[in-house]
Amino acid sequence: MQHYFVDPSSIQHEYIQITGNDAKHIARVMRMGPGEEIVCKDNQGRAFVSEIESVEEKSVRAKIVSEWTAGAELPVNVIAAQALIKGEKMDTVVQKATELGAAAIYFYEAEHSVVKWDANKRQKKIDRLNRIAKEAAEQSERMYIPEVAYFASVRKVVENTSSMESRIVLSEAEARAGRPAQLPAVFSRKPETLLAFIGPEGGFSSNELSLLEENEIPMTSLGKRIVRSETASLLLLGAVTYYYEIQEGNIQ
Repeated sequence: MQHYFVDPSSIQHEYIQITGNDAKHIARVMRMGPGEEIVCKDNQGRAFVSEIESVEEKSVRAKIVSEWTAGAELPVNVIAAQALIKGEKMDTVVQKATELGAAAIYFYEAEHSVVKWDANKRQKKIDRLNRIAKEAAEQSERMYIPEVAYFASVRKVVENTSSMESRIVLSEAEARAGRPAQLPAVFSRKPETLLAFIGPEGGFSSNELSLLEENEIPMTSLGKRIVRSETASLLLLGAVTYYYEIQEGNIQ
């Protein structure tokens, strides 16, 4: 079944009214009609199997048949604090991190970031990335759409996440030094939220590393290999999936 996120206000008693691009997708792309079923979610934890009753060009009406409770959320809220990187790589990070279960993706401007966002165009970029997250969450049957947000610097991310239970820095220097990864110890504590700082193509600056160290945010490698900036969050999410779902047999 196709999955769609809808505005909570569109769910009225037994019926759901779908409008905008989702209605066009149902009508034009999927060419669905009355009697076919879809899953509608409100991004607040409610989801319903719904039967389409009518299809128009700009509006689809569906009747709720039953609750949908399968869900596909990780048992820990993983947030990727990703430095701005080149071109379509950010699209890939958002799409794949969403598919792999990220709770949020925070983009920030690092001192060594090649990419700098024009303030006048910033909101359009964030809106576009949030649309990518929505589509990826629907495809991967997530219950929630990850938040995509922007911060002006590493310091801003550090300041705004000070209350988070567990924060780490994914560091290629740790891998080059041959130091053991700290992830098993972090995972064993079963934090509710885990935020990972990921640097740009040129790595963290000395000022940024000092700031992270001052805030006692530990550094860890992701293994022996050096991976690209856009790969780091995906490798982390894969490790989280293995540890909490596959290894512990929590796939239901």
